[in-house]
Amino acid sequence: MEMIILMIVIVIVCILVYSYRRRQKISDFPNRHVFVTGCDSGFGNLLAIRLDEMGFHVYAGCLTKNGEEDLRKKTSSRLVTVPLDISNEKSIEEALKLVRERLPTGKGLWGLVNNAGILDSIGMAEWLRKEDYKRTLEVNFFGTVEMTRMFLPLIRQARGRVINMSSIVASVPFPLVLPYCISKHAVEVFSDVLRVETQLYGVTVHLIKPDGFSTNMNNKNWQTDLLEVVFNRADEDVKALYGDDYPARLLEAFSRPGVSDKIYLVVDAYVDALVSMYPRDRYLVGSIGTIVRRILPWAMPTWLQKYYVSGFLPKLAAHRRSDH
Repeated sequence: MEMIILMIVIVIVCILVYSYRRRQKISDFPNRHVFVTGCDSGFGNLLAIRLDEMGFHVYAGCLTKNGEEDLRKKTSSRLVTVPLDISNEKSIEEALKLVRERLPTGKGLWGLVNNAGILDSIGMAEWLRKEDYKRTLEVNFFGTVEMTRMFLPLIRQARGRVINMSSIVASVPFPLVLPYCISKHAVEVFSDVLRVETQLYGVTVHLIKPDGFSTNMNNKNWQTDLLEVVFNRADEDVKALYGDDYPARLLEAFSRPGVSDKIYLVVDAYVDALVSMYPRDRYLVGSIGTIVRRILPWAMPTWLQKYYVSGFLPKLAAHRRSDH
């Protein structure tokens, strides 16, 4: 009985300590500088605006001139837009040069938020080609790696934080978006190793793992067009195997129920990773139900996982004919 009481007391104390630590925040936002990539739209755009409102000095990487102009209209003079294509090493070098020129003498970067990413190719593995994987990895993975490598000295100077965008699909075998899954899994491994290394000099590394949110990536019309392009270039025998209507049925099967329009939840996670005294290493962002559905296959043994996930795949055309 005494042991049970002791264990209950220990659990309660741990909960109280955790709760206390989670409420502790940094201060002095106007003296902190943060770089955010992918600020033309979506999470990055909203995060740049939020941080500017909080008083941070924000360097907002934008791929397009329109993105820069629109963001400047919504923010104060503290925010500096930076032309940036993270798949281009020269562009990253120019962005780094601009930031170094703008930073006060002796100041480093409190945060680097590697938010930029693309969903460029979707489809079954047999339909995808080498270039599909390369394009996605070039932005989502190698762009994150190069941004981190080049900006790390400035982060180290401020004993700041690197925050990388991952995804819930980095942890599960999710058909339809294989290049994206691979790129985000690579980001997670990179972040986990980097987190260990940067402990040597006081820099922390954090991952944001959103589930389905209503951004451009989850636009069904756009996904339909993208899927048709990938399918139509496949060999004729492959198309005959799957059936002409397979892309539409595949997209319907993996349409993400409960896609949320509460994009602010992802922005909240980014902000917490920047301002909490004791930020989490990983932030799972989404409703409990959708997160459980995505994580469930990850917790299964491989033999069961393959049956569970493949159960969502539509039947091939030949199999459907044999059913009649």
